[in-house]
Amino acid sequence: MRRAQASAATLAVLAFVASSCAGPTVTSGQYRAKVAQTAKAMTGIIVTAQHAARLDLDGRMLHTVTDAVVSDAEQDADSVRTTISSRQPPDTASDRLREQVDQPVEQAVRLLTDLRIAVRRDDDRAQRTAADALAGPLAAFDRLSEVGS
Repeated sequence: MRRAQASAATLAVLAFVASSCAGPTVTSGQYRAKVAQTAKAMTGIIVTAQHAARLDLDGRMLHTVTDAVVSDAEQDADSVRTTISSRQPPDTASDRLREQVDQPVEQAVRLLTDLRIAVRRDDDRAQRTAADALAGPLAAFDRLSEVGS
């Protein structure tokens, strides 16, 4: 049942990302909207992975389900990274915005990889460290989710 819920959440995030990031980015307003959508998608991915990791650490989730959720989150984050990096900023202001989104995206993907490795190694300390460290990019995405408004 939890596997189905985790899969449904992952599919919802993927559908959001796929529908919100399609097409060219011609104006700075469109680029800001893409950055905001990226931030919102990454927020969902991170929160899902953190929640799964913490449930696992508390003994409230099957380890195999945690592995699947975290692995899916890592793949989803990598997909989001590919999507936003394929967007060419249309102007100088958008170049600066791209610099602001690149760092937390890269950091989140790296930390999700660290989390996946920790889960698979059954290393509780590293799992907790990676899940907690995701708070950094999460805070950045919280700020960036407002740039499209």
